Amino acid sequence: MCSEARVTALHRRLTHRPSQLPAVSYVVFDVLAVAGRDLRGLAYRKRRKKLRRLLAATEPPLALMPATRELVGAHAWMREHVEAGVEGVVVKHREHGYRPRRRSW
Repeated sequence: MCSEARVTALHRRLTHRPSQLPAVSYVVFDVLAVAGRDLRGLAYRKRRKKLRRLLAATEPPLALMPATRELVGAHAWMREHVEAGVEGVVVKHREHGYRPRRRSW
């Protein structure tokens, strides 16, 4: 979806009643802070573990982004979920802390 289409879709969502719109999900893949505690220095695998615990009791529309360490799995998600609007995957090094403004994933 191009930028203009995204803005239009967001505007429609903000100005219409929920019954007139398709369902929306919020999918989370990382946590950087909890209760004022900065987690950015922790390895991604530790932040992910914390995130799983935080979201354990949640239900849609809030969801934990699925994760895999297998390239084949990531490729399959890209092929199989394009109709749902999935545009890409997030790749993070399991042992790195959060690195703002750097493409080091």
